[in-house]
Amino acid sequence: MSVSWKRSLPWTRRHQNPDVLPASGPAPPPPEDCGGVFGYLDLLEAIKDPHHPEHDGIIEWLGGDFDPEAFDIREVNQRLAGLKESTTPA
Repeated sequence: MSVSWKRSLPWTRRHQNPDVLPASGPAPPPPEDCGGVFGYLDLLEAIKDPHHPEHDGIIEWLGGDFDPEAFDIREVNQRLAGLKESTTPA
């Protein structure tokens, strides 16, 4: 069974710049192979609780660094600007 995650971003126009860029955004998508929606909920519970029996193993599996609330608007804007450049007719 395949799991897909749908993401949506709120959009705004910047002053004196007609380019449309996200004003804010969602948390990052769940890690690959985390077990779908319910597995991701279990993962979030385990990483928040250092006494959870699976905490250390999940932190190691995640590579030691996973912030479920992180959103880097600069990275998103850079990616969108690259898309715009690659799709703008010459």
